Amino acid sequence: MASNKVKFKTTEKNPYRYKAFRKELTKANKTTLDFGFFEEDKYPDGTQVAAVAAYNEFGTDNAPQRSFIRSVIDANRLKYLKLEEKLVAKIGKQSLSKLYDKLGEEIKKDVEAALVNFSSPGNADSTVEAKGEDNPLEDTGLLKDSLKFKVKKGIL
Repeated sequence: MASNKVKFKTTEKNPYRYKAFRKELTKANKTTLDFGFFEEDKYPDGTQVAAVAAYNEFGTDNAPQRSFIRSVIDANRLKYLKLEEKLVAKIGKQSLSKLYDKLGEEIKKDVEAALVNFSSPGNADSTVEAKGEDNPLEDTGLLKDSLKFKVKKGIL
């Protein structure tokens, strides 16, 4: 089982590592990684991409649930925790923003793959006819292209 302890070593080469570690740890208490679809992303008709993502993720009265975010997070939870553990060990050597960027990129890569490879439940026959294909989560590519993460500092 992984330890929650953060190990660091002050050496003659870098006697100030502890100070850098404490500084980054203080920032960590005020930093968040927001992931998903944001208000500024819209389809040409003005529909927010976040709304379309939510309809697919949770389903509607007319469309089945097609979870592509929660399912990825659930399936990769241990992987992300292990990555976070490795990144936390680097606090003081790298900025917290860079560490969050690495975690965000990994999650984004996994969710993008899920979007592209999603197949079940498939589209209704009428949707397949209109789109010309049966990839339920791909049409214009805007959903995938709008997926992003933001590191926010000083929130708490």
